[in-house]
Amino acid sequence: MQDTNEINDIKRRAGITESDEMNPKYAFQGMKTELLMQFASGKIDLLQYARREMANRGLDQTGKWVGFEQAEQLWK
Repeated sequence: MQDTNEINDIKRRAGITESDEMNPKYAFQGMKTELLMQFASGKIDLLQYARREMANRGLDQTGKWVGFEQAEQLWK
């Protein structure tokens, strides 16, 4: 089994600079197909849920902590 440093070195040499966690290509891989279908068809507004999550984390548009109340107002 390869250790993390070796894997990171292979990724670096291959030009892969971001982790899978930060790669939008992989953001939906763990999602149930039924939910993904709802997002893909527009039945569920993905942006609405992303905004709600930002407010739930108390973050502004730059990812800075501003507190829950202010973030709720920003993301309405």
